[in-house]
Amino acid sequence: MNCLFPAFLLAVLIFLPVFAVCEAVGFGESSGGTGLENPIGTSDFSVIVKKITALVAKIGSIIAALMVIWSGFLFTTARGDTEQLKKARSTFYYAVIGAAVLLGAYAIAAAVSDFAQKL
Repeated sequence: MNCLFPAFLLAVLIFLPVFAVCEAVGFGESSGGTGLENPIGTSDFSVIVKKITALVAKIGSIIAALMVIWSGFLFTTARGDTEQLKKARSTFYYAVIGAAVLLGAYAIAAAVSDFAQKL
């Protein structure tokens, strides 16, 4: 009996905010709401793919730029040490290759999306 009370209290504390949010957005039957709205704004698959790939490309390009800057920092702090120069060179190569793969994936996704939209 004593073991059930903390579990019940925990369940109430977890699900009470969920029910409050559902009631606030109009998901409950008592509010007469129609349900949750689509946050993406479209139900077309090609538009969803374009939005997702654009978001991934934006985030990936920022990361690629930061990695190129980091490799430049590694080049300047190497001071002629061959091991550090190898590390800096490989970091730069991987950053450029990653950016190229990211750009290629974005181009392929856009091409497939346009092709699927024309069907």
